[in-house]
Order: sequence, then structure tokens, then C-alpha cells
Amino acid sequence: MRPLLPLLICVLACEPPVEVPALPAPQPPSARVDVRLAGDAVATGLIQRLAEEFTARNPGEALVVEAPLGGRGAQRALQDGVLDAALVVVGPGETPPPGSASLATTRVVLAAGRATGLRERWSPLAFRAALTGGEAGALRFILRGPDDPLQRALGVHYPGLGPAFERAFVEQRWLTLTEDAAVRDALRATPGAVVVADSGSLALHGLPVWSVSLGEPTPILDVRVVPRADAPPRLGAFLAWATGPDGQAAIQEFGYGGKAP
Repeated sequence: MRPLLPLLICVLACEPPVEVPALPAPQPPSARVDVRLAGDAVATGLIQRLAEEFTARNPGEALVVEAPLGGRGAQRALQDGVLDAALVVVGPGETPPPGSASLATTRVVLAAGRATGLRERWSPLAFRAALTGGEAGALRFILRGPDDPLQRALGVHYPGLGPAFERAFVEQRWLTLTEDAAVRDALRATPGAVVVADSGSLALHGLPVWSVSLGEPTPILDVRVVPRADAPPRLGAFLAWATGPDGQAAIQEFGYGGKAP
């Protein structure tokens, strides 16, 4: 073995070094940053359609619309820096958030399945009696949850309806759903279903229901956007379009009213 040692050393020492391929140079981070928006169930359908329309007109300017955040969840996510803009629904008598801008308006109505026998009008007194179970008959109410802005607006507008909603929640008398898609599915599938809705959403989704008014003046909701102070410039471009002539024309084509004055 001794004569082989110098040869082995020579082989190891004389063998050319193995070339290690160079690692690719680090790429600079993309300048494109997702613009993230979210709101409650009332505003989500509208903002999704607006985002799709804006993206179609401006390729490469995609916006990310998150799942609905109930109650004040969108505003809390905005404060935490998770969102670039929050969609909020402001009812009659409520103060708009500072720095917010109006996108659209929509009227609070009742959505009733055709089998309910309800038509264009229903007195608030009769609605309250049916909601509390005294004269419900074959009607089946679908409630959206205690923080729903539509039910909150009705409770403020018509005396006695606010306590009636609270009583219905406490007694768990009716089906309560918080997801807008689940509400729409239940409205289609439940005989005698009635749900508090808004005219814009009904037109946007094309639901085969009666839009029932509880009297005039019908409560009007203001759909507003609250942008983050340091949001990406693309959010500003989207809001400028949405509040301008082209965006407002698209909003009204969807079935909503134009932005509040």
C-alpha cells in the first residue's frame, strides 16, 4: 500500500477543481403590490363588479377583493394595515368615517319569494307583527345577524323594528345567516322566505324575488370607501374612475344609485 500513497495524493492534488455553477443573481422585488379591499356583505358584490370592470378597462391593474368582513371588521383590518381600503355602509343618521368617499347608494327593501303572496308594499306594523311571530303564517324570515347595516337602518327608521329584531335574535326564532351567498341560496330554496335586502344587490344578482317596500321615504344607504393614507397609487386610480362619470355609469347599470352628494 505504501507505493500507492504518493499516486493517490497526486490524483487528488492534480485533479482539476469541480466547477460549481453560479447561483442566479437575486432579482429585485416586484414593484407591483396587490391592492386589497374588503367590506361587509352589502358592499362586497358591488366592489367585486367594479373591480372586474376596472381591470377589464385597465389590464394589469388587478384588485384583490377579500371575503366579506362582518360588522366593523373591514375598518379594523384597515387600521391594522391588512387592507388598503375598507367598504362601509352608512345608514340614515350615521356619521361617515373621516376621509371616506361615497361610491353608490342603495335602498333598503324586503326581498320576498314569489310564493309569499307579498307584493310591492307591506306596512311596518304588519312586518313587525310577523317578525315577532304573532302573525307570521307561512312566512319564513331569514335574518342577517345583529350587526347587519340593512336591519340596523330599518330599526332606526321605523320605531319598534329595532327591538323586534333583537327579540328575534334572542329567541332564535328565525334562520340567521351572515354570508351573503348563503342568504341568497336560502332565499331561493325556502318557501315563504323573506329577508331584509337592498335594491342594488337584488338588481346586481338578478334574484327572482319581489322587492317589497315598507313605506316612504325608503331608507337609503350610502356605500362608502375608506382608503388607507399610504395606499398604493393604483387604488387612487381605481377610486378616481369609480367616482367619475364612467364608474358612476357602471354603478347605475348594475342597479345601484349614484354616489351621495
